[in-house]
Amino acid sequence: MVFRARTVAELFDQTIRSYRHRFKQYFIVAAVGLLPGMLLSAAALAVQSYITIQIFPELRNADPTNVGSFSTYSMANSLASVMQNLASLLEMALSFGLVVPLVNIVFLADLQGEAIGLREALRRFKGVAWNLVAVFAVLFGVYLAAIIWFIVPCVGWFTGLPMLVAFGTVAPMTVTIAMVEGRQAWAAVKRAWLLVRQRLWATVGALWLIGLFEQAVMVGPLAVLAMIVLLPLQGMGYNDLNDLLPAVAGGSVGAVLTTSLTSVLVYPLSILFTGHWYLDLRTRFEALDLSLRAQERAGVSTQAALRAAPDIQAEKFLRGQDLGQFFLMSLALIAFFIALWGALVGVIFALQSLGGR
Repeated sequence: MVFRARTVAELFDQTIRSYRHRFKQYFIVAAVGLLPGMLLSAAALAVQSYITIQIFPELRNADPTNVGSFSTYSMANSLASVMQNLASLLEMALSFGLVVPLVNIVFLADLQGEAIGLREALRRFKGVAWNLVAVFAVLFGVYLAAIIWFIVPCVGWFTGLPMLVAFGTVAPMTVTIAMVEGRQAWAAVKRAWLLVRQRLWATVGALWLIGLFEQAVMVGPLAVLAMIVLLPLQGMGYNDLNDLLPAVAGGSVGAVLTTSLTSVLVYPLSILFTGHWYLDLRTRFEALDLSLRAQERAGVSTQAALRAAPDIQAEKFLRGQDLGQFFLMSLALIAFFIALWGALVGVIFALQSLGGR
């Protein structure tokens, strides 16, 4: 890979190329981390839908003596809700705690010309697992501090939300830094933030665009599924609800499964883009390309050359300039919502005036 400063479009293109080059490995590690929680969520929804279909005819004919059906339905809903909450927690934990590190491991191996499978990726993951646990704990503490700061009157109100957004963009890069540079938990979090703040607006904007791309990819299959499920139901009324329920329930379970598959396909893209963005930041502000060439000529491996990063001990984590950036981001966000609200109101008034003619 040639290291040089790239535009956002070039980085996205590079991300797609990296993804295609090791598609099989990325798909497998994403499936291992994402599918357990998603399948548990689909199973909970399927159980809830099945019980609803079985009990619904009795519930429609409300009868004071029909207490058993009501209690069974309530209990089933409660159990299904608990299962879905557990599935969401499992999905969140595995996606960030397992998929992000594994994708990074495959990505870093690819930078050095290696093609590793799931077993080797898991073996390498074991070597950094405890440090990553500490990284996640530190990130949680940083988020908690930012939330508390958000509550502080005036200063926190106008800087807290952008601070949370900025630290959210830092999180995946923190894992990359912990694995590339071998830094411990707090040092990895600080290092990620020090890099990101040098190009804060571009980082937040680029990762937001990647998020939009992921949502656009996921919307397509869901729209097709909705058409398949909903078109046959047109014209059905409330009296046909017994016949409508199986199709709606099947469509809901199908939507969860479709979302699961598309998530497995697109989730590695955002992680890979973050990795490329990290390398781009180091190239822009630390001349990583020149450093790598010099060290490779001296016989140093790519992995060792990437570890040769600047010392950050003397750097302050948060400066007054950073708070000023957060304040400007809040103003930009307020201006965006005012403009959006004004546009919506203008469209409504225009439609009303056209309708009155």
